[in-house]
Amino acid sequence: MAKLNALIKELDRLGGSLALVGPTLAAEQIVRDLQDKGPLWTGTFANSWQITGPQGQIARGTGSAGAPQAIGFNTTPFSGRQATQTLLRTVFTTDKVVYTISNFCSYADEARDLVAYTPPSKEERSKIGEPLGQATFGFRSAGAKRGDVSGSGRNRSTAPLDWYTTYAGGGEMDRTIQVMLDKTFKAAR
Repeated sequence: MAKLNALIKELDRLGGSLALVGPTLAAEQIVRDLQDKGPLWTGTFANSWQITGPQGQIARGTGSAGAPQAIGFNTTPFSGRQATQTLLRTVFTTDKVVYTISNFCSYADEARDLVAYTPPSKEERSKIGEPLGQATFGFRSAGAKRGDVSGSGRNRSTAPLDWYTTYAGGGEMDRTIQVMLDKTFKAAR
């Protein structure tokens, strides 16, 4: 009987958590995609992504310069009971499990081409050094966005213009979510 009770508890834990594993893995993969597609100069922006889970748990990048480091939850961030409560609160009432992906870098909006680019001061520029990623050279007019370089010039961009809105709104993020959910449920079978 003790073995049966242990099995029931384990199935409860796995069943409840399974519905949240896919979205957790999808959020982690989306951050890896954003790090890969986004600008990479010092690495600070790429290492400043964070994921906030449906119960407020946070997986956060270092925010430091250097090659992008993957972020994620060390394990599934839910016990069976927490997963069940979260599912009842979010999936069955709002038809979604909410993971928020954000970037806490001070110039995140510029790096995502959401606002005009502000060139760094001479002092700031001297500390930046060479980009970690591939750079496109060209001219950037006053008030242009970070990725808006064309022609010949000394301005550099390490990601195409509107890379973020293309990824988020062009269907690629939705495909990542679907692939990770499919993988999770396939593995569970």
